[in-house]
Amino acid sequence: SCSEFTDNTAGISAASSGSITGSTFSGNETALDEPWDSLAISANSILNNTIGFYLEDNVVVSNNNIYDNTAGNVVNGSSQNVSFEHNWWNSTDATVIGATVTDAYDEVGLGIIAIDPWLTDEVDTAADCATADTTAPAEVTLGLVQKDPWNKTITLKNWRWRRKFPPAPS
Repeated sequence: SCSEFTDNTAGISAASSGSITGSTFSGNETALDEPWDSLAISANSILNNTIGFYLEDNVVVSNNNIYDNTAGNVVNGSSQNVSFEHNWWNSTDATVIGATVTDAYDEVGLGIIAIDPWLTDEVDTAADCATADTTAPAEVTLGLVQKDPWNKTITLKNWRWRRKFPPAPS
């Protein structure tokens, strides 16, 4: 929660069993790459990545800001239908929003990405961070294991995770 994932191959890859809230994903090749189906994703900003979401499983994704991802906001890589209802796409025009997702309407064999109904305004992602534990370190360097597209395991060293803190009270 309340984290920033920037300038990575994948902001989060193959995560499961939990929730991702109040975080910002930007500057990544793929913000969320193949999150698994017991993962709930809400109150995040997923913007200015190459791909916002690349999915092969069904996840619960709602109440997020998902826009300005250059190669697509959501790419469905499976035959499963997935729900992306109740998200802000930086537009309320169905044609504009639909053009930012890749699904069965674009390629035979893929599942449909349900986007309707969508939100009519941006989600306040900072609200969930107001009670963040500010005693935690602001930056942690981790070793991270991530699968590459050819299903080989690679280890990324010195991967940085930055925790986003709310502004100090006035």
